[in-house]
Amino acid sequence: AWTPAAITTAAIHTPYVVGTTIGVEGATYTDVQQAVNAAVSQSTSPQRRYIKLLPGTYTGTVYIPADAPPITLFGAGDKPEQVVISLGLDSMIAPETYRTTVNSQNRYQSGDPAWYMYDVCASKTNKTIDTICAAVLWSQSDEFQLKNLTVVNALLDTVDNGTHQGVALRTDGDKVQLEQVRLLGRQDTFFVNTTTKHTQHCLLYTSDAAD
Repeated sequence: AWTPAAITTAAIHTPYVVGTTIGVEGATYTDVQQAVNAAVSQSTSPQRRYIKLLPGTYTGTVYIPADAPPITLFGAGDKPEQVVISLGLDSMIAPETYRTTVNSQNRYQSGDPAWYMYDVCASKTNKTIDTICAAVLWSQSDEFQLKNLTVVNALLDTVDNGTHQGVALRTDGDKVQLEQVRLLGRQDTFFVNTTTKHTQHCLLYTSDAAD
């Protein structure tokens, strides 16, 4: 049986701090994906990496690859509402629209840790990207942790009543732990997936979840 301890971040000191301005309140990155890329690329051991998000809204997808070390993304605000990762993604958009929406500023480039994940969706030959590519935050790694933040697929009710999945969080790894997390999306808000024959273990202590 998997019985993890609560996620503790109060005494964490990490070089991976995301904020709106570098140098303010210790921010070393202004983009969550950049901090993830650095944490994965600089990893030389299976030791857990902590990424601290200062209060603010961070627009864009966040992808964490399968070979990443254990990653903890945590918000530094007093409430989950104070740290938001947000983007509007519709499962019914074309791959071309996905590329424009997700990577217009070349946030994902060949050789980056999460390039494979982006390219799987960007190079689809289907007419639509479908549910599997409509997640704002997508983690393939095991032992992934989220604490004290909000993930929003801003598609919400901006579309018609048809089938338009707007996934907030997709996880493919085992032993995923969420505490004080708000997930807001449109149908399939939390997509729990597994890439193996094994059952995924997921523990949630969530303050709010909406479909």
